[in-house]
Amino acid sequence: LEIMPRSTDPGVLEDLWLAQGYSPLTVEELKTGAKGSNDPSLWRLLGLDPLNTPPSPPLMVEPEERKERPMQSTIFYLSPQALEDLKKASTEEPFGRVSTNDALMALLWRSIIRARFPSNTSSTDTDEAILDTTYDGRAGFSPDLPFTYMGSLIFTCTARMQRSQLVSPTASLASVAHEIRQAAKNIDSSRMHAAFGLAVSIPDYTKLTYPFATFAGAEVCITSWIAWSMFDLDFGPIFANGGRPDFVRPPRQEFDAVCRRCVVLPLQSHGGCEVLISLVADEMQRLEQDPELARFACVACH
Repeated sequence: LEIMPRSTDPGVLEDLWLAQGYSPLTVEELKTGAKGSNDPSLWRLLGLDPLNTPPSPPLMVEPEERKERPMQSTIFYLSPQALEDLKKASTEEPFGRVSTNDALMALLWRSIIRARFPSNTSSTDTDEAILDTTYDGRAGFSPDLPFTYMGSLIFTCTARMQRSQLVSPTASLASVAHEIRQAAKNIDSSRMHAAFGLAVSIPDYTKLTYPFATFAGAEVCITSWIAWSMFDLDFGPIFANGGRPDFVRPPRQEFDAVCRRCVVLPLQSHGGCEVLISLVADEMQRLEQDPELARFACVACH
């Protein structure tokens, strides 16, 4: 593969953005919310709370509380056939076609919400459920961005549904996957450019907060690595398996005091994939027993 010029230059993003006629916001414009800089959806696209958001009480779990409600991590496995069946179950009229990743997000979103909010402990049937997923913006940011660009251009794609609708037995996986696909379709180059303008204008990153770094609310954050070609790596013949990885195992506990966690691991060479999920232990017990999740996924390890 030929590496195109500026593929390793992080400055290429700002150069392409400036070439479209944009310019960074001033500190005063950020403070006053000028030029759309107070739009919460743009900040969410960056995975951030708005800059002028009033400070909220700390929501991290204290060590003593963590002892009372410990976290548990489980890796689930979906076979190639299960992924195919899941995509078929998530594609029906009138919702149209969705990607395998959309279908997987739909399954995980409502399975995790069911585990976190069992019917006998739900406070209300009208709470909003929020899904934040990673969105690679490299393909849509600019046609002049080298397709071999090695930097990160990750945005946060946010889908919303009423919790009662999301977990309803009468709601199909296709309806949930459709909401996720529509949220992704709304992220066009103009939205990415507007969000990028906020990012390059922020004067002090130490004062930022993150909407998903909390145990509060009915929000699920999923990072998907399913498109990463990790199993094509070759570390040389001195290693077993010809130097190719057998599995991907990220650290499991680094976010336990901050938030729950869900990471879709890279698609394996045979076509299956694994998902790492960290939940409060009683929530994980319910998740492992969820009949819809068990239809497609099995527990690989703890």
